[in-house]
Amino acid sequence: PIIWRFFESAEVALARRYALVGSWDGWRSMVHFERSPEDGGRTLRAEVKVPAGVDVMFQVICNSDWNERLFPSTTGDEVLGPSEEGHDKNWKVLGRPSSCGP
Repeated sequence: PIIWRFFESAEVALARRYALVGSWDGWRSMVHFERSPEDGGRTLRAEVKVPAGVDVMFQVICNSDWNERLFPSTTGDEVLGPSEEGHDKNWKVLGRPSSCGP
């Protein structure tokens, strides 16, 4: 998991809506995060299906606005944004081969 540190109050950060966008569908659609009712909505979850063995890149979009992106720092150890500065600054997840049969 990624540990997020916000440089703003939790109240401000949690007031936003968040969505994933990524290469799995050519950056066309937003997969919105769902808030967990168990902790007052402080935990968010989103799920996308990706074919086995396919590497994917993604960003997090705030409030359905491409000018409010969260993206990794160049070293990958910090989350930057929300900002319009995130073009081509993506997280990458390496696809694993399927462990199932054909």
